[in-house]
Amino acid sequence: MKKSTLKFPPSKPLGLVLQKAALVSPAQIQVALRDRRQYKDLRIGEILALHGWIKPQTANFFAEQWPLLIEKQWEYPIGYYLKQAALLSDVQVNAIVTEQKQIVERLRFGELTIEKQWLKPDTIDLFLMAQECRGCGLSLTEIVDRVLYFNKIDPIEQDRFLAAMMQADSLTPSELAGIKEIFKRIQAGKLLVVK
Repeated sequence: MKKSTLKFPPSKPLGLVLQKAALVSPAQIQVALRDRRQYKDLRIGEILALHGWIKPQTANFFAEQWPLLIEKQWEYPIGYYLKQAALLSDVQVNAIVTEQKQIVERLRFGELTIEKQWLKPDTIDLFLMAQECRGCGLSLTEIVDRVLYFNKIDPIEQDRFLAAMMQADSLTPSELAGIKEIFKRIQAGKLLVVK
């Protein structure tokens, strides 16, 4: 039986990752997919950038660096990667670091970006999920088995399964059946959702 190569947080398709990060809307993805028929030489990220919905550097980061980032140990703080993705500028990163040093009750970097309304909570959450999940090595089947055995699921696992459902064509029949069973139990109130 083949095992899927699905990674969490998702690295493909690019539109799903950008939506999960709250950088584009589903409607914008639909427009880009429609436009792709006309611009056959362009990738989805390039089309989104042409429309001005994301920066070209952001498209490149999520297309090229994101898949690597979710698999390896982070060498730098989150601000470095947000800057690499062109989501924050040098000035913004430096302002947050300076503010962190000045306040007694130190807020985390991501909390300050949200407080300043420079990034959305979903954007920070996706980066934190990538940092937490790097190299976790659990197959989708192992995660499904663990959730069903302990009869509880956390919000990150729920997001993982939602992402997997959106990529159902890359799942084995047993993986898909396991995920459907999890959502059936959640809807029936038979699976505890823990925070």
